[in-house]
Amino acid sequence: MAKKHFKLASFSFICLFLLGVGLRLFALGKIPSGISWDEASIGYNAWSVLESARDEWGEFLPLHFRAFGEWKLPAYIYFDLPFIYGLGLNPLAVRLPSILAGIGGAIIFGLIWKKLKGAKAAFLSSLLFLFSFWSFFLSRAAFEVNLGLFLFLAGWCLFLYQKVYFSMFLFIITLYTYNAFRIITPLFVVWLLFLYRKDLKKSKIYQAILLLAGGSLPLARFVVLNKAALSRFQQVAPEGNRLRLFLQNYLSHFGVDFLLLNGDLNQRHFSQAAGQISFLVFGLGLLGLFLLIKNIKQNKFQAKSELAILGLLLLAPLPAAITKESPHSLRAIALLPCFLSLACLGLDYLLTKQRKLKSTVGRLIVYLILIIFAGQYCFFYKDYFTSYSGRSFENWQTGYEELFGQLGKLEEQIPIYLSTKKLHPYIFDLFYNPRLIGDLDYDVAEPKFWHKNRLSRIENIYFLDIEKIIDYLKANKQGVYIVDASEKTLLPQDLDSFDPADFGKGEITINNQLAFYVFEL
Repeated sequence: MAKKHFKLASFSFICLFLLGVGLRLFALGKIPSGISWDEASIGYNAWSVLESARDEWGEFLPLHFRAFGEWKLPAYIYFDLPFIYGLGLNPLAVRLPSILAGIGGAIIFGLIWKKLKGAKAAFLSSLLFLFSFWSFFLSRAAFEVNLGLFLFLAGWCLFLYQKVYFSMFLFIITLYTYNAFRIITPLFVVWLLFLYRKDLKKSKIYQAILLLAGGSLPLARFVVLNKAALSRFQQVAPEGNRLRLFLQNYLSHFGVDFLLLNGDLNQRHFSQAAGQISFLVFGLGLLGLFLLIKNIKQNKFQAKSELAILGLLLLAPLPAAITKESPHSLRAIALLPCFLSLACLGLDYLLTKQRKLKSTVGRLIVYLILIIFAGQYCFFYKDYFTSYSGRSFENWQTGYEELFGQLGKLEEQIPIYLSTKKLHPYIFDLFYNPRLIGDLDYDVAEPKFWHKNRLSRIENIYFLDIEKIIDYLKANKQGVYIVDASEKTLLPQDLDSFDPADFGKGEITINNQLAFYVFEL
């Protein structure tokens, strides 16, 4: 009987796991409706390294990619090289490291809980991670933080399995994936070494610290010697009373609006059809937190794994709390394994008490609760695959692929004036029509405009803001003009649009939504 039950449980796990993987892969070409400028930058710089061993600025195999002037960390770009090499420069190739990291994260999280609580906990924790709203969303696009989380969990997992040196190696790589891990990783590693100090030789602890410090040196050297490296922090640093804002931002990550109702308010970071975590994870997490507090009061709080979770829970909001955009689902990504871990603790406790739920009334209550929770998951995924794409149309720079495909049909010599409203259009030109910048005739914009567009011209395409475009129109400067759909009403009304044979209907429309308006003088 036990063997039959085990086979049924294993079959159910496999089916659910495959469903979770399928949801992460389904309709990737359509949802999100476009790619972001960061994704285009990651992909193009990876392609440039493959073609010339240099980035878009001409730097040889850089440790930091200057990109739009914000200095991207290198790990994701280098991880992307084999995918760009095998599949070419396209959205799927750029997103595959993140997609695989999200799926791999579920497996690694399960291995962590196999070590902590056994096989049953491993299966259930893996499914909680796989169907997590937070992880699912980040796995649909090229988010560097998603790769960072996978490596962070893998480092934690190897540490638990006493592979300390390999663990430190992965922890070091996280420092080069996403800025938040520059803060979280060193603090968490020190916390782990402190907790497990009696289980490790002193020499191994010292060596682990030296490894982490040594791996951080190139990063520290770059920050110290390059003042521009702090530009990104200066852009996101809060203004006003720093201490008050820090506390406010820190606590906002534990608020109901962020966790249960809307999540991150940036639709490029989250769909907002629910909170960052589900009601199921929240309920189980509250139970898990209650058990931790109970153990503290009863002086039973000796489990190192529980102390590690609690420490990470307190550390995780720090990177987001020191910035002005809070709560933030990317910078506070380390909260995800914390909430899921608390939920696993609560779930493990319930499983040990399941005999008390075998009465008819108990079962009915359990089934009712499960139906409610399942309903939320169904609603979230249905909303994502049916409504999110239209709702987030402006957040994903939708239409650039179609636009640059159409531009290839025009005469090369005709001047093209493209609005910078959607930000960084030059990188989309290079992404969808890849060629090395060094082989092109181009102009670099003034640094103060790099937040909109780093290059002001590539060949015959000029990247301008709407004010400059209006000035050109007033001066009757001939050429093809392309503006964002939201800017159409700002233009003079007596313009001749393209003949349909030349450029469709003078519009770039995606899913019945206008992305760009095109006209000619």
